[in-house]
Order: sequence, then structure tokens, then C-alpha cells
Amino acid sequence: SEYFAELTMWYFGTHGEFVDRAACHPPPGPGGLAAYDPDGFGLLAKIFSGTHPCLHEAEPVPSRVSPLEREQFSKTEETVEVPLQFDNRDCGVAWSLFWLTPEGERLPYGKVEAQSTYCQQTFPGHVWVLQSAPSPVELERKEVYYMAADGSGLASVAADTGCPARLMQHAPPTST
Repeated sequence: SEYFAELTMWYFGTHGEFVDRAACHPPPGPGGLAAYDPDGFGLLAKIFSGTHPCLHEAEPVPSRVSPLEREQFSKTEETVEVPLQFDNRDCGVAWSLFWLTPEGERLPYGKVEAQSTYCQQTFPGHVWVLQSAPSPVELERKEVYYMAADGSGLASVAADTGCPARLMQHAPPTST
């Protein structure tokens, strides 16, 4: 039961006991858990995403949402809300999240933290903008646009922005 409790804390972005306290290893959050214990991360992902075979009425697996080539304004038609998940677990850069209104105005909606995921309820046709926080990391794209589609969507931030894989948010302390 302690193993499950520790995994759950790491999975939801906090942390339990560090394996190496001095280096804060593995890094807190789901990205650190996925790198350190892929099997444990996979188990919790199945349980908490509703895809575990013991859970009934499981949510459908989200469809991959590709970034838009250029800025587009949101469509005004609002039907049924859909979740759009921003997967930033493989990137050590934080992103500001904005909704791009049908008139082209950017409304701030929060942050997608480094090495984490963020789920935004939205409507199909709504456009969301991620803008990178200042960082020494070289990115292919410092701003990326996503349009929500019908059904559950998944935006892979690291892959879509060229963020180096498994980039640690904080470098381990150096010895003197």
C-alpha cells in the first residue's frame, strides 16, 4: 500500500521520498515517475485515466491533436464540451495558456507547468495558444496553436515544439 501511495503522489505532480535526496532524483511529477518507474507509471495511468480493465464505462483514448501551421481564431459554435489535454511531461519548459477568441483576443487561462500535464475543458473549434516561458532551452517553436476537435484531444507539447526529450527542470547540484 505504501508503494501505491508513493506512486500516486508522484503521478499527480507532487513527490514522495526521493531515491537520491541530495539530487532530488527522480524529479517530482509524472515525468519523473515515468522515467524512474515506467511500469508503475503505466499502472497509474490506466487506473486514473479510466482505461484499466477493472473500471467500466472507460473514457475513450484521446486523439492526437496536431498544431496549427498559423494563428487561427476560434469558431463561435459551441456544442458539447470536450477535454483537451496538454502533455508537457517530456519538457522542462513551462508554457502560458491562452484561449484565442473568435475576435482574435488572447485570454489567459493559466500555465502548463514543466514536466506535467494540463487538461482544459473546451469546445470543438476553439483555438488554444501555448507561449513558452523565458528559458535557456532552445525550442523550434516558442508559440504553438491547437484547435480542439470533436471528442477528447491530446496535444504533445514536447514533440510539437522541439523541446529536448526528458529535459530536467532543475539541474542537480554540483559537488564542491
